[in-house]
Amino acid sequence: MARVDRHFARAFAALISALATLFVLSQVYRNTNALIAPELAVELGLSPAALGGMGAAFFFTFALMQLPTGILIDRWGPRLAIARSQVFAVAGMVLASASHSITMLTLAMALMAIGASGNLVGSLVVCGRWLPSDRFATIAGVMIALGGIGHVLATKPLALVIQSMGWRGTYLLLAGLVAIAGLLVYVVVRDAPPGKEEEHDQTRPRKSLLGSLRGTWEVLRSPDLRHIMVMTALGPAALFTLRALWAGPFFADVYGLDPEGRGDALFFMAGIILGNLMYGPLDRRFDTRKGVVTFGAICLAITLAILALIPTASLGLAIGLMGLIGVFATFDVVLFAHGRSLSPHHLSGRAVTTVNLALFMGVGLLQFISGFVVREAHAHGLSPADAYRLVFAMLAISCVSGLLLYRTGKDAPPSQDRWR
Repeated sequence: MARVDRHFARAFAALISALATLFVLSQVYRNTNALIAPELAVELGLSPAALGGMGAAFFFTFALMQLPTGILIDRWGPRLAIARSQVFAVAGMVLASASHSITMLTLAMALMAIGASGNLVGSLVVCGRWLPSDRFATIAGVMIALGGIGHVLATKPLALVIQSMGWRGTYLLLAGLVAIAGLLVYVVVRDAPPGKEEEHDQTRPRKSLLGSLRGTWEVLRSPDLRHIMVMTALGPAALFTLRALWAGPFFADVYGLDPEGRGDALFFMAGIILGNLMYGPLDRRFDTRKGVVTFGAICLAITLAILALIPTASLGLAIGLMGLIGVFATFDVVLFAHGRSLSPHHLSGRAVTTVNLALFMGVGLLQFISGFVVREAHAHGLSPADAYRLVFAMLAISCVSGLLLYRTGKDAPPSQDRWR
């Protein structure tokens, strides 16, 4: 038995390492725009609205890929779905390195989004098959926390690489690393624990495309899942709206920080690692998912409101509040567990990707709207500080709105999980 346990532990550690490596890299290239946006604006003559649209292209594409990705995960298994999609990510980064127009960059963002679309949710499905269901939020928090290493790398370390190699060379470097990581996932990861591969293979649906779409509709029509989707789209999406696009320009425009200085400031948004580790076990500790999400949403809305209400915060206070956003906004790990608990086992991939769909549709929408908010603020003569205060206010209001609807849905305590 001890040998079996050691074998299980070694196999699980190997697959987590491979999946986390790829997820870390996807966090790096997803957040690169936050560092290079000011340089892109100058080199390619891009307006704030164009920058917002380019960033939104990644997240809208990522969101639109969630439903087909969920089908592929459930049909092919997460290992193949993740590994094969890296072809698109690599192609997108190569195209980005050669881009000389907003059109090429937007297409590159879309290709990267296709490649990254299954990295997290596929990893969560793998972990869900290896571990008991009431540990899902915990392992989701650990996996996303490991991905938070990518947020750290996408701060000063990435800024130093960009200064050394330029943003084009940086994209080429990332393309090579992602290709290697994708191959590692293909070789190391297994969709189920040793001895249970055949069991999971037999439960994998052998349906037609129409049958697969019916399963997706079964997930989407759940009224309680829709409440979860709205909360995900309007709450945690605020973090990625800032981290992946506006945080860098905010520190550049309001505080005059150069790329290295922006990297230092954004480092503190790596509080996302702490947040994921914090939220992961809370649903089991208090036996409530709705309560944990409510706590996180209220804290996030308050932090955003403070940034919106302070005319010009000191640099230290602004950095600290951004760090708190990184901590408080990561309650999406509990929302993933909440959504997964409402779906049958054979639809687990689609349940998780549906929640992820909501997250990135929310990010795309909020980035798109915020781009026009900043543009209109500039057009009406507002200072950069006031323009970003409007963005923070918009995000705070969206979070509160999502929470009000989410509270009308039912809770799903871990003690009542159907997969226990």
